[in-house]
Order: sequence, then structure tokens, then C-alpha cells
Amino acid sequence: MYADTAEKLEAATAEVKALQHDAFVYRVLTFLRRQEEWVQLYRLDVLTRGHNTNNFAEATIRVLKDIILNRVEAFNAVALIDSVALVWEKYFESRILRHAYSRVAAHQLLYKRLLSRMPKDAAEAIQVVGQGQYIVPSATHPSSSYEVYADIELCTCLFGKQGAFCKHQASVQKKYGGLFPNAPALSTDDRYQLGQLALGEKCPPRIFFEPFQEEEPSSSSRTTAGTSAQQEEPDELQAMQGTSTQEATHLAPPYRAPSS
Repeated sequence: MYADTAEKLEAATAEVKALQHDAFVYRVLTFLRRQEEWVQLYRLDVLTRGHNTNNFAEATIRVLKDIILNRVEAFNAVALIDSVALVWEKYFESRILRHAYSRVAAHQLLYKRLLSRMPKDAAEAIQVVGQGQYIVPSATHPSSSYEVYADIELCTCLFGKQGAFCKHQASVQKKYGGLFPNAPALSTDDRYQLGQLALGEKCPPRIFFEPFQEEEPSSSSRTTAGTSAQQEEPDELQAMQGTSTQEATHLAPPYRAPSS
């Protein structure tokens, strides 16, 4: 299924034919009659976003049957429309808000896993050749490289040419930033857009989706901010101590010795 060249497809087919299980071989050869429909070699120009199976359709039907309809068939036409229009809508709203509120760690884990597959010095070898066009060296073959097109979210590698977010695109985004439409929802703007999609006009302002820990600033701004913070901290601390002392003086009741 994942053979991307004719040589790999022929080798895999010969390996299957050499097996001793006649029923299995017959079944595979029957499917190979329609190999243009499912073998990746014939689908390299199709934007599958990394999903070469029908898992999206299966997952959607499973959600409809298991969660919305609760595996119950006792629905007339009116009740079925009501469930799809109301219950299904609320379900997808809650799922989108989980991602908007950063309650799903899969995005961060996917992004870190892609970056871990690239060498540490790979970011230094990235070349900018045009507007939104980069050349990224291969992680396994240093003599070869791939082209990344950020504006159309494509890469010339096997996974990137079908629209999937590959490790080369992750390296470019890590170094240069920019908007990759197929990248995981990591930034505050991404989560804010998801919140607007789920809540519409009731969506909180953008500051609501900002992380508790701010991103590290640049070296110059970090130095300036650190210096100003060190200068302001004693004054603020003294003011807080003075305020607490005054409040304690005015609010604390007079001491009375316990009566014997």
C-alpha cells in the first residue's frame, strides 16, 4: 500500500506471491486488480493530508452512532433531525473548545516528535530561496534536500507532497515562523480562531486564550526587561510591605490579656 515507486511495488507483490497461504495470496491479488485506487504510488498527486485510509469517514459514523444516537435505532424522522441539529452540534462545539483551551496535548507532542527527527544542526542549513520557499536538507541523506512551500503547505518529500505536515515544514516554522495552514494548532491566534468557530459572537477576547507562561523574548528584550524588573522590584516590594504594615496597624484589634 505504501510503495511509492514501481520497484517497491513489484518487490512487495513478489514477496506476497511467495507466501504459502494460498487464500491470503488470492485475496491480496484480487485487491491488486484495483491498485490504482489505493496504492500510494498512484496517489502521490492526491492531497490526502497524510490520511490514506477512510478513517475520517469511519470515525464520523462512529461518533454519530455511539455518541449522538447512543446505538439506539428507535428514532423517527423528527427526533433524528433534532439529534443531528442539536446534540451533534453541541458535541462538535465541545470538541473544538477542548483544542481551543489547550486541553489536548497531541498537538505539542506531534510538533516535538517531528522536530526530534531532524538533526540538531539542520536548522542552520535551511536556505531561503524565495517568498515562502525554503530548501531543507534531508535528515537521513545529507547529500539530498527538499523544497518547502509554506504558502501552499507542501513539501517535496513523500509525506509533504500529499499535504501532510512533515518534519521539514516543522523545522522551517520553528526557525522562521510564519503561517502553515496544515500545522498543529499551537499559537494563541490558532486557538482564538477555534474559539470563534465554536462560540461565534460569544467567544471571549484573544487574551483569554493566551498561555499562562509567556514565550521567551529575544535576547535584547530579555535583558532590558530583566534590568527594568530588577529596578522596579524593590520599590514594589517596599510598597507592598508598607501597605501590609499599615493595614495590619489599622485593622488589627487591640491586644487584651485573657481574664484569669
